[in-house]
Amino acid sequence: MKKLCLMLVALFGVACGKSSGTSQPVDPGISLDTIEITLPNDGFDVEQTTKDEVSGEPDAMENADPGAALDLEVDSGPRFLEGCPKEGDLVITEIMFDPLVSGDTYGEFFEVFNKTELNIDLRGVVLQSGTEKHVVSASSPVVIAPGQYFVFAKNGDSALNGGITPDYVYSKITLSNTADEISILCDNVFVDRVVYNKGAGWPYKAGRTLSLDPNFVDATENDDPTVFCLGSTVFGKGDFGSPGKENPSCAPVSCGDKVQQRWEECDDGNTKPNDGCEPDCKLSPDTDGDGVPDYKDNCPTAPNPDQTDSDGDKRGDACDNAECGNGVIEADEECDDKNKTPGDGCENDCTLSKDTDGDGVYDSVDNCPSVQNPAQGDIDGDGIGDDCDPPECGNGVIEGDEECDDKNKLSGDGCSVKCKVESFEVGSVIVTEFMYDPSATEDTNGEYVELYNTLDVPVDIAGWKLEDGNQDSALILPPEGELVIAPHDFVVLGRNADFFFNGGVPVDYAYGSKFNLANTRDRITLSWNNTIIDKVEYVIDSTFPKATGHSLSLDPSKFSADANDLGANWCPTPNQYELDGGDFGTPGEMNPPCVGAN
Repeated sequence: MKKLCLMLVALFGVACGKSSGTSQPVDPGISLDTIEITLPNDGFDVEQTTKDEVSGEPDAMENADPGAALDLEVDSGPRFLEGCPKEGDLVITEIMFDPLVSGDTYGEFFEVFNKTELNIDLRGVVLQSGTEKHVVSASSPVVIAPGQYFVFAKNGDSALNGGITPDYVYSKITLSNTADEISILCDNVFVDRVVYNKGAGWPYKAGRTLSLDPNFVDATENDDPTVFCLGSTVFGKGDFGSPGKENPSCAPVSCGDKVQQRWEECDDGNTKPNDGCEPDCKLSPDTDGDGVPDYKDNCPTAPNPDQTDSDGDKRGDACDNAECGNGVIEADEECDDKNKTPGDGCENDCTLSKDTDGDGVYDSVDNCPSVQNPAQGDIDGDGIGDDCDPPECGNGVIEGDEECDDKNKLSGDGCSVKCKVESFEVGSVIVTEFMYDPSATEDTNGEYVELYNTLDVPVDIAGWKLEDGNQDSALILPPEGELVIAPHDFVVLGRNADFFFNGGVPVDYAYGSKFNLANTRDRITLSWNNTIIDKVEYVIDSTFPKATGHSLSLDPSKFSADANDLGANWCPTPNQYELDGGDFGTPGEMNPPCVGAN
């Protein structure tokens, strides 16, 4: 019997004997199988080791027939795939080719899903984008488990890559922001490949991943842009996607992205109703099937594709069967009192008058049909009864849902243009880029200052001031009354908003000649309600680098009101970021990293 035990240990790693009652580790190359051992019926002693002893249940087979077979079960867990994964074993499920928070240099990644029931060691697999290739290599196995997601990233530092923790960091591959491909190959065979092109029907928005709908995780399905949508979940430092996790369903978020996904009937790039494609990306209804949607059909209940309206009453001839006002109740009329006077019990469309609030005044002539007001008081003469007048922001009286009312409609003084209380702390909005000395355009046209909202909520900077502490002071007063910076987004203030004269700078608000940037030393102060929110004081060729024709750009890792005080955290914008006019900068976009910034 000892000889049998030694054979089992040597072959399978199974321990024998009553004293243990446990199983020892098994070679990972062995699956859950049944091993049949037939003992010779010649008095061989099976008393000490039985089938149940091997499985941890001693004494259950003490009386076993010596000639019977022993079935030994050996469980080694998930096995490893032998050789290369075949086509479709791995599926590309998510791609970040244009990160916003971290920039392309650090934030690009893509995600892969293992569709098999086996562990796959990715060493030797080739990642390819066009002519750029990277061979997965490591001293120990790079394993993607069955049914798991695996993130390949361009940079492994979560402080620089947007806040993700990748499973593997590649090199030599850069993804284009317009059109490119990602391929996974093994032994020159494509395991999966996705070719994207934002100009050919693929969803696109900077800072959001291409996210494969979880109902279409397949190496053939993911060739189709209509099963992808934009990442909708915030991760890391503010971009959108779900790296390393199952993607959320696309259907609730895809409508309005200009891509008609497989589950949509239409997508016109907006979520407005009554424009042919409804907010749920269903075609606008056409009840009568005449090819004219109901919202613009002058007779939606009867087919009339020519929309003929001979009497010009905006009701198609196909529906003009009844003549309201002739004293005869016809077709779909509810009444007909021989006139078309509203508010007399029978309305001018021959429907019965309604009195919703029950105050004795019919709705069609009631100046406040939702609130009882039989006297019909209207002090301001605006045609709306006093009981229905909405709050009037700027009249000095806090009404309705107003939080404040300071007798004006200006933001920036503690009470916003919408009569909401304002409160901002130092560093909520910071200076992240400025062009103090353009060379391709004149200073009077090409100077600009870029601001960044560090908060998770929108910030309206209308009423704020841009000044230098001396003579220059520009009050930000947009004609619309608001200048809102979205969360973790930018706004550009400049001398001139004309794209032709300012060198191709997308200026959101032009402050004109009231604020100038000196070419040697100056101060940029952003203040709200007499509170300094951020200040940058520069001395060129001393504390700050010289950047004629280039904007000075704050390193993205130094986006704070303290860090932007230090000239060491600023650098001239590199030459690859050329503006249309010939100068260099990234106004309104995430800055490239400054090489050597601490």
